[in-house]
Amino acid sequence: MADGRARGPVKVITGNEAAAEACKLARVKIVGFFPIGPSDEVGETLVQMMRRGELDARVVDLQNERSVVNAQIVATQAGVRSCFSTNSEGLVFAYQPLFWAAYARVPILVHVAHRAMEPPTMIVTDDHDTIIFRDAHWIQYFCENPQEVLDTTLQAYRVIEDHDVLLPVFVTYAGWEVSHSSFPVEVPAQEEV
Repeated sequence: MADGRARGPVKVITGNEAAAEACKLARVKIVGFFPIGPSDEVGETLVQMMRRGELDARVVDLQNERSVVNAQIVATQAGVRSCFSTNSEGLVFAYQPLFWAAYARVPILVHVAHRAMEPPTMIVTDDHDTIIFRDAHWIQYFCENPQEVLDTTLQAYRVIEDHDVLLPVFVTYAGWEVSHSSFPVEVPAQEEV
């Protein structure tokens, strides 16, 4: 590259895979996991990375999303970078610790692949799942494609962990339209991150 920066390859990946790539590049050590579609592929991809030896992390697989967010808060307060992905009712189930994280100024990151709230059973994207937390003191980034998911995740960790900020963040994108659609994504080299 003309600017001298080390760049990684361009990969054709989904939005969820981009979220996982960013977490790997950010060197998360705790992966919160509770499956809910369309977000669960982020955790699944991170587990595959761990099994291949690409990521040195541990999975926190608990009873529900509320428990996972509580574990993420505790890990972050102990100085361990974590990540979690959820959406829709899963996000709402963690309502209490989400507010607690903001008021306690705990810089956790949650990926949200938007899905409409029920009832009725919905499998369409709708950003209401994070908009209802508009006044909860969470930073919210809305991404339009997998490249933005990867770049924004890396930037979000830098922003929220700044001692002048110390706030939690949602990195969000459209469920199915971005979470499961493949696009070319420039993945930066670890040295650049």
